[in-house]
Amino acid sequence: FLESKNSTAKHIRLTRTRLRAALRGCRFDLIEDLNAGRVSVWLNDQRAGCMSPATSNHYATSAKSFGNWLFKDRRHPENPFAHLAKVNARVDVRVVRRALSQEELVEVLEAAESGRPFRELSGSDKAVLYLMAAFTGLRASEFASLTRQSLDFRTDPPTVTVEAACSKHRREDVVPLHPDLALRLRGWLQEHDRRTLDGGVIPFDRNATKGTSDGTNADEPLFPGTWPERAAKMLKRDMRVAREKWLNQATTDDERAERQRSDFLKYETADGRADFHALRHKFVSDLAASGVHPKLAKELAR
Repeated sequence: FLESKNSTAKHIRLTRTRLRAALRGCRFDLIEDLNAGRVSVWLNDQRAGCMSPATSNHYATSAKSFGNWLFKDRRHPENPFAHLAKVNARVDVRVVRRALSQEELVEVLEAAESGRPFRELSGSDKAVLYLMAAFTGLRASEFASLTRQSLDFRTDPPTVTVEAACSKHRREDVVPLHPDLALRLRGWLQEHDRRTLDGGVIPFDRNATKGTSDGTNADEPLFPGTWPERAAKMLKRDMRVAREKWLNQATTDDERAERQRSDFLKYETADGRADFHALRHKFVSDLAASGVHPKLAKELAR
């Protein structure tokens, strides 16, 4: 049923995993055994262990979704989990993210550009990826779905399109690109083509409506590889390199000691963790700081 709704493979896998764990934990064997009270008790036991309130709510959502399907498919006279209550996830937040400052972003971009490749991404690829994330708010999974055809430089402003099947809210998103970012992207694509021209790649056409000259390599991923599975690790490594470089730029022992005490470029601070998703937080924070109307900011953040 979830597949027929065009749900993502990740969503289907997580829903199935959570349901199986809950059904097994509550020892439900038959449909008539299903009971919201037993699930509530089981979730409470899990929270007493190591499960966070937010994860507990994800399990409750999966159960309620399963109950809705049972009812709509006439397998049960009602949703047996309709009244399964969620808990306040704010009382125990396990991951708090912080937005990188402008100065930190500059240092990270430089470290990424000159740093080691990560999986299939070169240093230049990583720098463009981070910059694009900070200027669009796209998620790692959405970046993984982008191809050259996703970019349109002929519109005003230029745009990047996330297909409905890859967007979190399951509809096509057309996201505007800052002119400076669009310029950087075009230069990056042209440089990429210059490096691979000998391999038979169709050169990037700066006047093309979409990302390629004749569509031959329109489906080429912008950011190929398995990096989304380790996006946080990738950014953490580049932040560590950037911080070490920044520390080494101190001209005196006192200055270095002062920088050592600073949280500048630390992956995790008292304000939160700067993982890849934190670049999305930076995008939203920058919109607010720029005086963008909240309604427009909400639309841009999708």
